[in-house]
Amino acid sequence: MPDLAPELEALYLLYGTSIPPLPRQPRIAQRTVRWDTTLDGYAQRAANAREY
Repeated sequence: MPDLAPELEALYLLYGTSIPPLPRQPRIAQRTVRWDTTLDGYAQRAANAREY
């Protein structure tokens, strides 16, 4: 398994310490990843929207 430490550090820099501990269950982790992607898309749209 790859070393996740640098990735986690980047996440902490992005989100601060408000992110919860990573879940151990793969199902929840997958849902979190999917949610993350959705949030990403939303942020992307918000960043590109003319009104902002």
